[in-house]
Amino acid sequence: MIAAGLKGLLWYDPDPKKGLAVKISRAAEAYAAKFGARPNLVLVHPGYSESELGAGGAIRIEPDPYVQPNHFLLAVDPAGGTHDERNNNDSI
Repeated sequence: MIAAGLKGLLWYDPDPKKGLAVKISRAAEAYAAKFGARPNLVLVHPGYSESELGAGGAIRIEPDPYVQPNHFLLAVDPAGGTHDERNNNDSI
């Protein structure tokens, strides 16, 4: 969940022909154009596979049950870290 006070952008993309990575990339471009910074966190509907969630590169992709299908909530998380980095830290 995005903490109070953080700038977020809710993006909607229902195109079934585009993959998750493409949708997030386009949403990240819109976020950067609006806020002047690249997001490092996107919350998505929990229906995506673990491999899709790890495909965000510099953007951590997290499932959130409050996010509806085809919606993407982007923000800059001050804690940073990608999905893989967060998962690796959990096992330490």
